[in-house]
Amino acid sequence: MAADDGLIRHILRPAEWAEAQAAGAIRPPSLAVEGFVHCSTAAQLPGVIGRFYADIDADDLTIAAVDPAGLDVRWEAPAHPDGSPNTTADADARFPHVYESIPLGAVVTVQRGSAKP
Repeated sequence: MAADDGLIRHILRPAEWAEAQAAGAIRPPSLAVEGFVHCSTAAQLPGVIGRFYADIDADDLTIAAVDPAGLDVRWEAPAHPDGSPNTTADADARFPHVYESIPLGAVVTVQRGSAKP
């Protein structure tokens, strides 16, 4: 999958992917806690995996490539380390946040592993 294919990615641990398959939608805890599902572009994947999934073998991860059409996607900067909003991030430093559960019908492909772009 190319970095410019228009798809966004959501990373799931094995149990999270099993839950999504059973529910018919991706509904991680962040949706209830923060109000959105964290996603990334293909180009952002290696950094996200290295920073937030270092405790798991990357080959055990599931990468869901999602068609964002029809979803409530907002491109936002990550918060500063102290939790304050980051309003000055460049466009390439913004991440796609989905403000609803992601139906499995929006998942175009599923790939195991680090899914390097």
